Parts: sequence; structure tokens; C-alpha cells
Amino acid sequence: MAYLRKTKIICTLGPSSEKKETLLEMVKNGMNGARLNFSHGTIEEKEKKLNLLREINKTLDIPLFIISDLKGPEIRIDTGSKDLPVKIDDKIFFSIDKSKLNPDKAPYTVCLPIDALPKSGKIMVEDGLLEFEILKSDSKTAECVIRNAGLLKHNKGVNIPQTYERTEALTEKDWGDIEYSVKAGVDFIAASFVRNKKDIEKIADYVKNIKTKIIAKIEHQEALKNIDEIITASDSIMIARGDLGVEIPLESLPKTQYEIVKKCNEAGKPVIVATHMLNSMIENPRPTRAEVTDVANAVFMGADAVMLSGETANGKYPVESVTMMNKIATAIEGEIRNRINRYTSDSTAIPHIVGKAVAMSADSIGASAVISFTESGEAAKMLSRYRIKSPIYILTSNQAVCENLSLYWGTFPYLLTATGKLEDVIENGIRLLQEKGKITKGDKIVITTNIPSTNGSQRNIAEIRKI
Repeated sequence: MAYLRKTKIICTLGPSSEKKETLLEMVKNGMNGARLNFSHGTIEEKEKKLNLLREINKTLDIPLFIISDLKGPEIRIDTGSKDLPVKIDDKIFFSIDKSKLNPDKAPYTVCLPIDALPKSGKIMVEDGLLEFEILKSDSKTAECVIRNAGLLKHNKGVNIPQTYERTEALTEKDWGDIEYSVKAGVDFIAASFVRNKKDIEKIADYVKNIKTKIIAKIEHQEALKNIDEIITASDSIMIARGDLGVEIPLESLPKTQYEIVKKCNEAGKPVIVATHMLNSMIENPRPTRAEVTDVANAVFMGADAVMLSGETANGKYPVESVTMMNKIATAIEGEIRNRINRYTSDSTAIPHIVGKAVAMSADSIGASAVISFTESGEAAKMLSRYRIKSPIYILTSNQAVCENLSLYWGTFPYLLTATGKLEDVIENGIRLLQEKGKITKGDKIVITTNIPSTNGSQRNIAEIRKI
């Protein structure tokens, strides 16, 4: 039976991936989830993409999860919709007054939608691709010198490290986008520029009792200081290396990424590594060797998912980018050992004990599959953290659980509407997976589920079978 890649691939949708034919090929070649970037485009455009994704979901019978990535209090540059060539050591002016905009003649004046400019420091544009050093500033206009040549593009992200402090993590636009996403049935909301657990709790209060889960994007120094409480408060973490790599010294980024992935693995929270993974494939059909190694390292570290941004949003090779990421992750997973002993816990909680027992059993017998019958998905989450070799098939009648669990490493959820006696439900589940070609006669499987006892508690069951 063909190997099932367990690390999930998330693709950002944009002009390069808005056609049905392209999206179909992306899904067929390994895409598991879609990211809708609310920093760009209109609600109408998002609606079209959502309808396409759901149509493809039904056509291919593949669970696809959808992430709404909020704009947050980010700063984007206004160049008058022009791309401006800039040269090293030339002067440029940044202003908070849009009436001062001058994109027609050097030295240019470009605008930033903030309250005040810092007196000194650096202004970084497009994840640090362009760097401008402040020579003097009266808080309304800053005279800067250009430190590296390139093309200053309209509406690109801006960072002012260690000097400019963003205020609220959620803007009025974000709340509108959250409301839309919840009504549209999106699976995850990614909160940008999170600083502490309070930023997450504000969204959590809004989506309480709704299927939508929260991803905290780590892209700010303050978030690193509060990383433990953010992981606890969130459903998932995204390491947004673009902004984070500007906010902290670039050489610190690999260690920071490793530490966050490790913390998430230990907490049983899915973690996404994002930004500049196969960036050269925006323009080229093949990635650099360094990019291949970067994706491989993210998989080795224990990322639940790796994400493509510009590669699939506006790149020339969206399908090829997904295909390449699929190949890299699949090749590397073959070298990953299970982690049954890595997360040994003193906890006497039944889910911990049962989860480890199931993982050890599957590993010992070389199980073709672990099948988890669940309505909450908690047992499947526990199994995912052990990184067992067997695919974890989740059978549930809960559509929200089916979609949310698609993000977790090694999980493959399917809807099962069967009811009745437990044995009948199990037999129906096995039959469903056989029909889908996931298991076959002679396979060894491990089954796990729980049933309510007469006293109101839950009875946990784990069973080994040969089909």
C-alpha cells in the first residue's frame, strides 16, 4: 500500500492558485489545507475560493482544512501603487502624512499608516529584503538612507524592530474578518502579531462553542517572552518566520524555531512552520538546495505542518511547489523514529495511559493502521504526538472534529455516520476504510475508542485485530 505522508502541507491561495484546475492539481499533489490571507483581496474573492475548495473536497473526498489568516495591526507601505527602484546610499523619506506622497521623482517620499515615526533605528520592508536607516526624524517625517538596493513595492509589509510598538493585536477589520470566517465555517483563524494569552482569549471568547479553532502566529519579540502561556491558550501555533526574522536577530531564528516546535510537541499542540520555505520557486521551477534542507529540517524537528506562501499565492509554479514539498516531507519521514518514550509523563490521566499503550502496540506489531472512533478527537490528538509509523484514521460523525483534526501530524479523518452497537460501528468503520483502499484483508490494526459506562464515566477500549 502506498505510503501516506503524515506532515501536512498548507498552501496560501492567491492569483496563481485561484483556478479550479490548478487547485485540483495542488490537492492531488499533496495539499492538505488552504490559507486565506486577509491582508489582500476582498471578501468576495475569499468567498469564491471557499466555494471552490468545498467543491474540490466533495469531488476528491479528501478532508481539506481552511485557515483565515488575519491581517492584524501590521504596517504596509504606500508607494502610490508604484514599484520604486532604490539604490544603496540614496536618500528616501518616510512620512505619516499621505499628502506628502511623492513616488514620481527621487528622492521619493513614501507613506506609513502609523501615528508617529521613531527618532532613530531601522525601517525594514518585505521581511527585511529592503533596509532603510533613519538619519533624522521629527516623528512625522523621517529622512532615511537606503542600505540595500532593490525594488520598493506597494503594500509590502513593514517592520520597525525594537522601536515601534503595535497597540491592539486585533483591529476593526480583523473583527469583521473573524465574523465572516465563523459564518463561513472556516476551520481555523490565525491571529497575527500575538503578544500574550490575552490576545488569544479575546478571539476564544468570540468563537466559544463554535467549531473554529485558533492559531497563534509567533512573529513578535513579546510573543517569545510569553510563548508558554500562548501555547496553552491556543489550539495551534504558527512560526511566522518572515516578521519574526526581522524582529529578532536572523542568526537566532533556527534555535527559536527549534525551541517552539519542541514546546508544541510536548504540549500536544500542532505547530506550523511558515514563510520562505521554497521561496525561489516563486520564479524558478526548482528550489535551492538550502530550501530543500530547510523543509527537511522542519519535518525532522517535528512540525505538524509546513506552509507555502508566495510560492502558491503568486508564484509561477504553484503545483510544482506543492509537489516538491510533498517529495521532501515524504523522504524525510522515513528517517523519523517514533517518539513513544519521548513524551513519557507522570500523568495518571487515562488518555495519556491509553494513548501510549496504543502507540506501543501499533509499533510492536507493525500495524498497518490505528483506527480511532471518536466524537471529541482527544484520543487522536494524544496519538499524534507519539509520531507512530502507522497512519491514524479518525472515524467520527462530527464534521468539525473531522476538519480540525486534519491539521495534526499523521491523522486522516473520515466521517462515519454509523450508529448502533459498538461492534457494528467498528465493523462499519473497517468496511469504510477497506472501500477507500486504506486497509486490506490480512492487515494488523489497532482500534481505540471509548464508551459511556452506566455510572456516567467513560470506558476506554484498545484492541488489536487482524482483518
